[in-house]
Amino acid sequence: MTWINLGENRYHLVWCYHHLVLDGWSASQLLKEVFQSYLASSGAVPPLSTPVSTAYGDYIAWINKQDISQAENFWTEYLKDWNGPVELAILNRFNVAKQSQNTQSQNTQNNSSPTQTLAEQQRPLSTKATQKLKAFAGTNQITLNTIIQAALGLVLSRYCNTPDVVFGATCAGRPPGLSGALSMVGLFIITLPVHVQVEPQTTVEIWLQMLSAQQATTTDYEYVSLRSLQTTISEGKSLFDTLLVFESYPVAADMLSTQKDLQLEDIQFNEWTHFPLTILVSGDDQLTFTAKYRTDELSPEAVSRLLGHLNNAIIAFVKKPSRELQEISLLCSVAKKQLADWNRTAVDDYPLDKSVPDLSAAQVEKTPETIALIYENQSLT
Repeated sequence: MTWINLGENRYHLVWCYHHLVLDGWSASQLLKEVFQSYLASSGAVPPLSTPVSTAYGDYIAWINKQDISQAENFWTEYLKDWNGPVELAILNRFNVAKQSQNTQSQNTQNNSSPTQTLAEQQRPLSTKATQKLKAFAGTNQITLNTIIQAALGLVLSRYCNTPDVVFGATCAGRPPGLSGALSMVGLFIITLPVHVQVEPQTTVEIWLQMLSAQQATTTDYEYVSLRSLQTTISEGKSLFDTLLVFESYPVAADMLSTQKDLQLEDIQFNEWTHFPLTILVSGDDQLTFTAKYRTDELSPEAVSRLLGHLNNAIIAFVKKPSRELQEISLLCSVAKKQLADWNRTAVDDYPLDKSVPDLSAAQVEKTPETIALIYENQSLT
């Protein structure tokens, strides 16, 4: 922990910790206790009479009582159609410059591995779209997390041209049946696979309800580790290369909103995972999508396009949930216009009474010496 004095009663606090010790919810809980103690010492609030948190050991004892083999059997059945991780290289297929660069690199550096660097991009969902999304989720009794997972599943399905995709998602990991779980401090979050099956002729609203029901069945088995599943299902190999993290935990700064002596502002979290692509969703009044990725796997253009398509899918869900999934376009207005321009091939003076062979023959008679075909060092007129 580093405390930097900026002068005039302003300080910058840098706090580093490992996920082995705390998760996001626990970090917020810990800060809340620190602020409560601070405010109590100044007389702003009553002093804490008893510890706020329940012992983390209660959670470990709960874990030890669970049937791991039963959970592994559930996830094995859940992923019975798993065919491997989404190939992230597919996301780059429209990047001509990137493909050319990769080809050149392979020709000149066949015996060397690419340099792995990390990068990130952000794409906010507008405040208006966020509020509409929340209202839609509330009306249909579906969590925001489910809708965002559905949107990512649809986008990856379109990219890979398959109705079945699997990606990872973090779960809170706090058992609802464990007393005091929400106030415990420690590591609870767990990363597990999400299997999304896209049914093109199903409407958005019905499909989301199906995904929500499917998620409800997985919550009883969230205590099993990802490593255990990989050993059981994929012979130790990664089940997915894409991770979705929906950050939804209380911000400790909220309790200071009425305090004049101590204020927190510009709170930022800097966290990375080992997955080639991680998409973090955060925010309240306005959701923000942050993609953290490896540049040896993905190009900036591909990531930017993915975030745009993700936003477009969410907006399309909310705009007309009665439409079928196959009717949803992920393209923005600019891309749609570009496609229209590319397909504008009409010819006003095309002779309707002539066939293509007739026109070809007429062109040969008109310019018999013009080169029509070139292959290596040979050419044909």
